Amino acid sequence: MSSHVKDLLTLEGEAFVRAAYLTLLGREPDPGGLGNYVRELNAGVRKLAILSKLRNSDEGRRHRATLRGYRGAQVRQWLHARAEGSGRVSPSLTRTTSDDGVWLDVLGILDGVDKASLRGEIHCSWDYLRHYAHALRIYRDEAINVIEIGVAAGASLKMWLRYFSRATVVGV
Repeated sequence: MSSHVKDLLTLEGEAFVRAAYLTLLGREPDPGGLGNYVRELNAGVRKLAILSKLRNSDEGRRHRATLRGYRGAQVRQWLHARAEGSGRVSPSLTRTTSDDGVWLDVLGILDGVDKASLRGEIHCSWDYLRHYAHALRIYRDEAINVIEIGVAAGASLKMWLRYFSRATVVGV
């Protein structure tokens, strides 16, 4: 059984599927599930997609296994899939992401904002950004002034500048 997603992602084929079942469901895979997921791997399905299927299944939700690094790996894969060849996040991503709450949270994670749902490999209990995005999304493309009170190292300022396309952002 693995406690970190990195441990699982180093495994291949049947060994990966067995370890994923043990970690996320607390049991050995049944023959049908083992065969199905090995076939999916061989067909090019990403390991994180299989982990998501197992974790989000009814059985996975009941088992409630903790897998450190899982959310961070998902975010990195999501960003990687949308990145330009330079390895930087595509500027068009801000305009094509339909879920503003997820996008603001991703910006917060990338910028190291303490209000994001994840900081490094640590799940943060704050997780305010998705709620902020819901309230603020109507201003996203407006020429507004944003004042951040209490900026610490300035991570939030960078995030707000990337989120609001036409805003003037000031920190005090």
